Amino acid sequence: MPGPEAGTTVVGSTAVQFRVDYEQAKQLPIGESVNSDVIPAGGHLWSIEFCPRGGSNDDNEYVSIHFSLMSKNRNVKAIFEAFLLDRDGKPSSMPTARALKSFVNIGPDLIASWGFDIAERNLVETNYVIDGHVTFMCTIMVIHDSLVPVPPSDIGTHLGSLLDHTDGTDVSFIIDGETFHAHRAVLAARSPVFKAELFGSMAEATMSCITLQDITPSTFKVMLRFIYTDDLPLEEELADSPIEMFQNLLAAADRYALDRLKFICAQRLLDEVSVETVATILACAETYNCPALKNKCIEFFVVEENFKEAMFTEAYGLLVLKFPSLTAELRKRFESIAMLTQLPSLVLKKRAKTAEPETQTTIVGSAVVQFRVDYQQAKQCPVGKAVHSDIISAGGHLWRIECYPCGDTDENGGRYLSIFLRKKSKSRNITAIFEVFLADGAGKPSKPSYAETKKVYGCFEFDNDQGDTGWREFHHKSYLDKFVIEGHITFVCSIMVIDNSPIPVPPSEIGTHLGRLLDHADGTDVSFVVDGETFLAHRWVLAARSPVFRAELFGSMTEATMQSITLHEMAPATFRIMLRFMYTDGLPEDDELGDSPLEIFQDLLAAADRYALDRLKLMCAQKLLVHVTVDTVATVLACAETYNCPELKNKCLDFFAVDKHFKKAVFTDGFVMLMQKFPTVTDALRDRVGA
Repeated sequence: MPGPEAGTTVVGSTAVQFRVDYEQAKQLPIGESVNSDVIPAGGHLWSIEFCPRGGSNDDNEYVSIHFSLMSKNRNVKAIFEAFLLDRDGKPSSMPTARALKSFVNIGPDLIASWGFDIAERNLVETNYVIDGHVTFMCTIMVIHDSLVPVPPSDIGTHLGSLLDHTDGTDVSFIIDGETFHAHRAVLAARSPVFKAELFGSMAEATMSCITLQDITPSTFKVMLRFIYTDDLPLEEELADSPIEMFQNLLAAADRYALDRLKFICAQRLLDEVSVETVATILACAETYNCPALKNKCIEFFVVEENFKEAMFTEAYGLLVLKFPSLTAELRKRFESIAMLTQLPSLVLKKRAKTAEPETQTTIVGSAVVQFRVDYQQAKQCPVGKAVHSDIISAGGHLWRIECYPCGDTDENGGRYLSIFLRKKSKSRNITAIFEVFLADGAGKPSKPSYAETKKVYGCFEFDNDQGDTGWREFHHKSYLDKFVIEGHITFVCSIMVIDNSPIPVPPSEIGTHLGRLLDHADGTDVSFVVDGETFLAHRWVLAARSPVFRAELFGSMTEATMQSITLHEMAPATFRIMLRFMYTDGLPEDDELGDSPLEIFQDLLAAADRYALDRLKLMCAQKLLVHVTVDTVATVLACAETYNCPELKNKCLDFFAVDKHFKKAVFTDGFVMLMQKFPTVTDALRDRVGA
């Protein structure tokens, strides 16, 4: 017997750790706030404001968090949530502050902001101020009513495939007799050093084969894949010891100015710091200009019990000989610690009052999914029968959610639903926060009222031997019934992988780099003429992103040998948006689309279908569904049928089938054309409305 139907939809979201110097911030007057960095989430830009004395006189005994929409697009619906982290980096025992908020038709000059009180100030100061700082975990989840799921960005996957198949490579590197093929423009987009070498006045600019010294083949191979994908292999796939590999990779990242890779290497090396390794890693940090790693190594060194052991290692002797300035810095740090303990507290308090409150915004590796289960079928499952989500990628690890509609054991007599998170990838020990809540028909989250021991979020340690956690008694089945919509129940599941490393790694910027490559036109090797307007591009980007372009530009078609290609049946504006999407995986904001976004997205859907850009098709479908009304539904339905978009077609049919919509839509010109051109769609509509 097949299991209950279930679907997993990734929600556009971002989770951040927002750390604030509370000793400084609490001096602010009522209503004043400390702001985070700008945060991208769900295709929009946001910021978080922390009000240490509340947002007004009415709530000045509370600390509050506010979320502000910074983007120009003013029609957004999002779920916001925030909770405090304790000394161990675990969520507070208080219920999560969570709510759904819609920003609709907000004027361009107004601040779209909304927030809530988190906790009483005295409670925060007593339990959650650690070393003068307070840390919040904040999540922004952008909710689309359309329910046309759009997969996450796959630009790194596409470029990785391009590297594997070597289509369009135009430069090779020889290292210790091993040859690596690459694309000049990719290297130039990602590294300013490669850009200077390959497109500047250096000798390498005219060489098709370059021999590299002072780097091993294994290090170059890992670095090259990172350049194409913004990712590293799993630790078990690394050939050398972790310390040796990441030291070599840090050297390569410094050599080629790959800043994000430097942060990743520094973070991995910091995990390996011990009394035996700290001197070696400190020397590496000093050599390759990694101040964050250097400072953390020095902090480890000046702990007295660590220093007494580390100073007897051979590496410490080499450190003293090679880096006398580091020895002086260590001595100075020891002296500073001794002086700090003697400073009057009055001086410290005075400094806190005069300084601007310090903040740190760190994007957390996370994923939010809507896990939708056919609950009518699920209730028939025996105890111990699970419904599984798709595999979910979050924080560099692979996960799966398992839901047991009648419980995973006989202990609760089938009265409770159980839900668990399973870690599917092998990796080092990590900490993750797994959170689950229910969503009603309007997308509104269930109220967080979990003072009992059965909490909705928790912090759990994962290692290679134990890879699951969750709730055996998540909710009584009678409680779940009120969240059943059209026979289905939707769980909103959040996985936040907490990297306790004090060296934060910035998010992937591969799309930004390729966007600049498009803007600057470095290394372009093909042009397109669209209605008299010329666009320069790179064959390898187009081939990596579109199987149609790959066949045209690297196959046996005539375009493969043409430097300039004329395109018909496409507007320049449409091609411009599609081309930028292929480089960045992003779309312009709605206010940049002109007066007719419906027309733009219809044309863009046609272009996406023509060039087999599946993710762009789903994004267009999602945008078009927002514009469906009784006046437009027939036109949008015809577009969905023409360009093979079944998700959009089904949603349009659902809209049509509502009696009040049907009675108005049938009198539009679009409906007349739909009947004439698509009789099969008319038949499907007749079946849907029961005519």
